[in-house]
Amino acid sequence: MTSTIFPAADDEHFATQDRNLLEDDVTVSDTASILYSSDEGEESNVKNVFESDDELDERTNKKVLALQQLYAEGKPMYPRDQLRSAARQIAEGADIIRIKSWNGITYKTPVDCTKYGVPCLGYVAFHHLERYAKRVRNQKYDLQPIHIDYVDRKLFWYSEDKVTTETLKLEFAKQAEIWRRGDMATAIKDELAKMDYVPTKVVGIALGSLVRAYNCLDREDFFSNKLQELIQYAALWAIGGILEELGAKKVEFFAQDPALTKNKDKSVLNHFNITALDDPWGLLEIDESTVVLCVAPSFCCPQIIADDANFWPAAFISLDMILDAEDEKHEITGLELGYAPCYVEGQRFRDMIQKSFNLRKKLPEADGFRFPRCKRRLKGGEEVEVTMYMDMITRKGPLEGTVSSEGA
Repeated sequence: MTSTIFPAADDEHFATQDRNLLEDDVTVSDTASILYSSDEGEESNVKNVFESDDELDERTNKKVLALQQLYAEGKPMYPRDQLRSAARQIAEGADIIRIKSWNGITYKTPVDCTKYGVPCLGYVAFHHLERYAKRVRNQKYDLQPIHIDYVDRKLFWYSEDKVTTETLKLEFAKQAEIWRRGDMATAIKDELAKMDYVPTKVVGIALGSLVRAYNCLDREDFFSNKLQELIQYAALWAIGGILEELGAKKVEFFAQDPALTKNKDKSVLNHFNITALDDPWGLLEIDESTVVLCVAPSFCCPQIIADDANFWPAAFISLDMILDAEDEKHEITGLELGYAPCYVEGQRFRDMIQKSFNLRKKLPEADGFRFPRCKRRLKGGEEVEVTMYMDMITRKGPLEGTVSSEGA
C-alpha cells in the first residue's frame, strides 16, 4: 500500500531552480511538493484552495484550458517510451534526467542524490495538474504528469529480522489457501469466467511488504488484519491459480512496490514465481493479457492504467472505484481537506469502463481486504462515514488493433 511520496522540498531549493529555456529543454525543479505546500504567510505564492475558478486570471485560464484540451484529445500523460527512458537514465546514474512531456516539451531535471536520497519516478494525477495551474502564481515551471521524485526513507522503517524467510513462505501458502476458499475468490473467478478470453498474467501494484506485516503485529493503529499485505500477495498468487483453472496454460506473475525488501520479500515472492520489479517496470507489464491487483495505492494508478487504450488490462481489481464525475469532484474536495484517498480515477478511467469493460461493484469481503470506515463528502456537502469494498472490472472482449494484441 505504499508508493512514491512527494518529499517536502525547501524554498531555497525552488529558488535556485530557474526556468531556463535551452532549445527544446526546460530546466525544472526536481519535486512537485508545492502541491501540498501551506497557504500561510505573506510570501506564499499559492492561491487559496477554495478560491472560485471565476476569479482566475486570463493567463491561468489559458493554462487550465490547454491542460483540459490535451486530456480531452486523449494525449497519453504517461507515455511508455518516456517511462522506460527516464527509468534507464536513473539506473545509469545520470546527473540530469530528460523527460519529454505530453505537451511536446522536453524537461531537464538535475538530480541531487546527496540532498534528497534515491531518485525515482513520480506521477501526477490530472486533477493535481489542474489544481497546480489554478493555485500557483508566477510558477517557474509547469507541473508535468511524469517528474523526478525521491524515495522517502521513512517508508523503510521496518526490519527484516522480525521474521524468517521460512515463516513467510509457510504463512504465504497458508493464507493463499484460505483466501482461495473464500467468497471473494469465488466472485473473482465468476467474473473472469465471463470474459471472452483467459488472461495469462497477474500484476500486483503497491501491495506493500510481507516483512513489514510482521513488524506491525503489536501495533493497534496499523491494519484490521496485521498480515494484510502478506495476504494480498497470497491472493495475487491464488488468482494465477484461478486463471489456470479457467484454461491458462502458463501464468506469469509480477509485483511492483518500493517497500519490498531486497532479501526476504523478494526471495519469498520468487519462491512463488512472482517476479519483483522496480518502478515503472511492473506498470509496463500491464496489457490486455493482465489481471491487475492494486488494492489501495498512494499514487494515481487508475489514471495510469487508463492512460493508453493500447495497454488497457484484461481486469483491474481495486478499492472503491469512484465512477461518477460529480462524486469525484466532492472526493477531490475531501482530498484537499485531508480525509479522502490521495487519488481519484479520472474521466479517462470512466470512459475506459464505458467503452470496453464490465463492472462488478462490492466484491465480498475477505481477510486482508477489510478496511476501516472513512469519511466521504456527498454531493450536498454532507460528510458521512462509508465502508469501502473491493471493486472489479473485466474486459468485454479483446481490444482489436492494440499493440499487445498484435504481438508487439
